[in-house]
Amino acid sequence: MKGSPVTVLCVDDHNLVRECLVAIIEQHPGLRVAGQARTVKGAIDTFTEAKPDVTLVSLQPRGLNCLQIIRAIRRVDPRARIVVYARDESEAVFLALDAGAAGFVLKDAASADLIRVIKEVHGRNGVLLDDFRDKLEARGGMTTLTTREVELLELLTQGFRTKAISAALGISDHTVKVHIRSVYEKLGVHGRAAALAEALRRGFVRLAAARPAAIITRRRESPRARQLRADRTPRLVTTQHFGTLS
Repeated sequence: MKGSPVTVLCVDDHNLVRECLVAIIEQHPGLRVAGQARTVKGAIDTFTEAKPDVTLVSLQPRGLNCLQIIRAIRRVDPRARIVVYARDESEAVFLALDAGAAGFVLKDAASADLIRVIKEVHGRNGVLLDDFRDKLEARGGMTTLTTREVELLELLTQGFRTKAISAALGISDHTVKVHIRSVYEKLGVHGRAAALAEALRRGFVRLAAARPAAIITRRRESPRARQLRADRTPRLVTTQHFGTLS
């Protein structure tokens, strides 16, 4: 009699990627998708409800969410088996392993490698696989940033300044500066530009694609505003200047 299939929770905020992973897993007779999620909260809620054997989490260019998910799930179940998949073998991958993931797969790997790692992690009951443990131990002196420090770096990549960061994180300006100094010390740099360059190089964060400002502006314009902008008469400029348009 065949045993029950290994159930897998797939977590990725890119719908197409997640659906491809689901299709790969469902094609294998020994595996079954127990649920899908695209947010931190969704991942935790689905994990709590579905109780999957293995959770597959994408290490997105913004590595913070992956770390949050791993730590949150491990708080719910310290024995949770977690596999991350990433674009490259950056320090963010090893932060994920240090946070509680038991293995990882690179995104350019074959689907057979993904299936193999899922099965191995399940068979080892979530214990870090030997080859990954060796890699992690070999990097024993690697720099480790806290979740808050990575979160702060993410905001810096978006151009946030101290006051904006403090507002976004709900902490004081002084605390932001303390975190920034800690990041400088850990990365061995001086200045925000150098810190961002080093964090990007090591894979702690990656630059997110920015939406063109012109597109954002046009989406906020009313039809009346677009019509007036197209009309370049002096009368229109004067009216706009005095703010009498609705």
